[in-house]
Amino acid sequence: MTQLNAKKMLMSATAALPALVPAQAQQPERPNIMLIVVDDMGYSDLECFGGEVQSPNLNSLAENGIRFTQFFNSGRSCPSRAQLLTGRYAQTVGITGMGQSLTKDCVTIPEVLREAGYHTGMSGKWHLSLTQGIGNNTDQMAWLSHQNTFNNRPFAPIDTYPCNRGFDQHWGTIWGVTDHFDPFSLVHNEEPLFTDSIPSNFYYADYVADKAIDMMDEMTADGKPFFMYVAFQEPHWPVQAKPQDIEKYKGVYDDGWDVLRQRRYKKMIELGIVDPEETPEASNASGRAWENESNKAFQAANMEVHAAMVDCVDQNIGRIINELKRRNIYDNTLIIFCSDNGASSENYTIGDFDRHDRTRSGEKVVHNSPIPGSQLTYNYLHNGWAGAINAPFRYWKTTQFHGGTATPAIIHWPAGISKAKEGTINREPCHFLDIMPTCIELANATYPTTYHGNAIKPLCEESRSILPLLQGEGVWNGERVLFWEHEGGKAVRKGDWRLTALKGAGWQLFNLKNDYAETNNVAAEYPEKVRELKTLWNNWAKSVGLSISEDIEDTAKELIFYYDFNDNTDDASKHHYELTPSNEGFSYVEGVKGKGIELNGNAQYLDFNTSGIVETKNTQTTFCAWVYNERSDAPSSGNQDGGFYFRDQVILAQKDQAGTGRIYLYSRAETPVNGGDARFFYNNFLGAQQNHANYGSLVPGEWQHVAVVCNPVDLSVTYYINGVRDCTVPAPQFEACTGGFRIGGHKANKDYFQGKLDEVYFFKGILSADEIREVMAGTIDLKKYEDGNINPQPSEDWALNGKYFTIRNFSNNAPAYMKDTTGPNDYVLCGDEVDENTYWTFEKTDNKNCYYVKNATTARYIQGYTATTEQPVVLGEEKAEYHVTAPSAEDGRYGFAYTGNAPYDFSAGTIGLNLRGESNQAECWVQTFAAVNGTNHRSFWTLDEIDATTVGINSFKAKAPKKIFDLQGRQLNNTIHSGMYIVNGKKVIK
Repeated sequence: MTQLNAKKMLMSATAALPALVPAQAQQPERPNIMLIVVDDMGYSDLECFGGEVQSPNLNSLAENGIRFTQFFNSGRSCPSRAQLLTGRYAQTVGITGMGQSLTKDCVTIPEVLREAGYHTGMSGKWHLSLTQGIGNNTDQMAWLSHQNTFNNRPFAPIDTYPCNRGFDQHWGTIWGVTDHFDPFSLVHNEEPLFTDSIPSNFYYADYVADKAIDMMDEMTADGKPFFMYVAFQEPHWPVQAKPQDIEKYKGVYDDGWDVLRQRRYKKMIELGIVDPEETPEASNASGRAWENESNKAFQAANMEVHAAMVDCVDQNIGRIINELKRRNIYDNTLIIFCSDNGASSENYTIGDFDRHDRTRSGEKVVHNSPIPGSQLTYNYLHNGWAGAINAPFRYWKTTQFHGGTATPAIIHWPAGISKAKEGTINREPCHFLDIMPTCIELANATYPTTYHGNAIKPLCEESRSILPLLQGEGVWNGERVLFWEHEGGKAVRKGDWRLTALKGAGWQLFNLKNDYAETNNVAAEYPEKVRELKTLWNNWAKSVGLSISEDIEDTAKELIFYYDFNDNTDDASKHHYELTPSNEGFSYVEGVKGKGIELNGNAQYLDFNTSGIVETKNTQTTFCAWVYNERSDAPSSGNQDGGFYFRDQVILAQKDQAGTGRIYLYSRAETPVNGGDARFFYNNFLGAQQNHANYGSLVPGEWQHVAVVCNPVDLSVTYYINGVRDCTVPAPQFEACTGGFRIGGHKANKDYFQGKLDEVYFFKGILSADEIREVMAGTIDLKKYEDGNINPQPSEDWALNGKYFTIRNFSNNAPAYMKDTTGPNDYVLCGDEVDENTYWTFEKTDNKNCYYVKNATTARYIQGYTATTEQPVVLGEEKAEYHVTAPSAEDGRYGFAYTGNAPYDFSAGTIGLNLRGESNQAECWVQTFAAVNGTNHRSFWTLDEIDATTVGINSFKAKAPKKIFDLQGRQLNNTIHSGMYIVNGKKVIK
């Protein structure tokens, strides 16, 4: 369901509104546009999105507007704001990190709308200018706290200030972090404000609303429409709020974040924000249980202040709404409300760069004060609360998971949204990239190709106006493809599939159709979808200037060792690797399939001393064993980790001479230090971190079949318990190690296993779920895995790989051969003769029917392209992946579509390679064009395979093979029937 009428579920705003007065000027036909952005707000903070923070004014906008549950930002302030204001990915407009300036080859919304006759104004946080410190900490702290202006030193290059990027006026801050009671970098246009003192009752959210209201006088004086950007700093850390607002929330959060998350999730279901069938309840990604917190009062107090800050923002939005109503311009003002990212888990030190440690008067600020909220405190929300208030999602700000990138968006426009859509919920995917084209359409503006003497990059292909969702049927025509990246975190979404990764960790795949909360990583079940989306992301990343690491090759499947332990330690694989028991020995006992072994947890283990078999860093592996853990007691003392007593028991470790070793599988038992239930689970230690299975995956006192699949290609670890996938977890890059193995203990002579083992297998390569179940049942055919030649990719899916062809089309009823002329413009051209430059070969990629297309003589590749039609296609050194397939409607002809543009399957909307139809066959372009099956035959090509021995000789010159074609370019065996044919490139009439 895309839309849901939830008006009756919402509470009405209760704020009293002043009587309306006549408008100061006639309302323009084009709407005013007001963009309201908050900073670091939780997805479910607002009452209309499932929260308990009092927000009657935003509730009112939601009740009479549209709430969007799938509206996305970029996960952090700078990139989100860049994309919001430019309609381009942040990486392409200079925002490659934090504290950078927008480049001059892009335009902002106010720059475009001002040219269309709009007034433009901004109040609040900018954060799109280069921020540089003074150079030493003493002066930097004096500057941040207003104790020294250093001769009114600019806060950033002045030509990058908002007033020089399209805003007629700007009242607000240039930097991204500030004291809410005395903001650093506060300016009016280029002029610093409050350099000597600041009013005693100053609070930044109030000031932002004051200036938004004040600017309306000038903006409405001549009847022209206006664009206003209201960018609240709140509730960004430090969490500081006015005492009267904090008082409202005293005791509200004493139950803790676990109860809060459950309560919000339930309310979101009641409101229709989430459907539990589509959005299952996710766990708090912090992993912190409230019952284990040692200072609950401190944590609850931080959340009280956060709520007070959001409450204050809502109050000030109410003041702005009242002013719009007072001026009779409320109905034709489009209001877009959103947050720049999810709630923050950050907890930095203070007294460094942008984090002050004193007030203007010199009073020291307390970091993580037990009583937060005042100007003399510098506190954070911490990850326990961040993981709760971003419900129903996991994670938080800076990540590219939904907890970082999903915004609770509200759009309100009485004059432009039909009554039928009031109070509805829209579930179509939207992005900050869409705001620019929406504003352009509303304003009847024109996006420029040049601006102030600078060539301007076009809007990115993924951006689109959302007016069809506001005024049309409320659904998109076709699936969307969207990309994310920030400081190593990354994601791509295509339709209902989303591939995402934490910084330094592996890709995770989610089917949003039934897992919008991103709880169940299904990468192990859908490896082809992972490859497809990863290729899309890699191509996009290269197009925006990001560097990507080279993929590791998939590992062919091969059995390395198999020990059945039937009264011996013989290896049943072809290798016959020996095991050496420790001095303490071991015992044979009844296993699952005949005999097994028992280890007593006291220095009993077996060593596999052959090294050089597995290089952990780049080898995919699968380990399987029947495991019986005999220890069911909960640890109550000793080692501690993250507030838990723990006990580890190693089942399989790799040995080396440095570090902690690579532990493929171990069991862990944990008990909260402060009391609580124990939890038992399987674990893995690769990439220098724990990569654990689900809590409860280990059941002491029972035989369990356990398989762990370690994948350095996609940086993941997958667990199967009794033949069923337990979970797939992301991991960092695996460390290099070629050592042997130890069964039952750590290489450092600790953490010995107490229990039984049976049927122990170790494979190179990734076994499928079916294969793992065959191992568990003892029915797997081991002979298939002896030679290491089971390729993970079926060759029939890459039928063109390694072969050589001419690629032929037709023009003016004559054949036209694709060729590389090595000309100065690098165009792919076509000619009427076959020569050395008309031979092509195909190099397969990881994706089915996908290749890099290379000229066999020049070794240059056909490059990617944008989704613009009728543009020439060029050659170059970079590889670009093409989907090359012969649709049934094309009688054996092949289509070529660049996978960097979706769709590329020759369905509606596909842009493929096409012969420029109006050209003669000699030296005509290969261009982009709509390539839908059976609708444009010039978009499909005939591949004639040639003898590979004739390729690669630069002096080679050949005559065109004697072949016969009809006027559609289809090859014929003869000319039996009367008609016109093409024989060796010449028209022949029979």
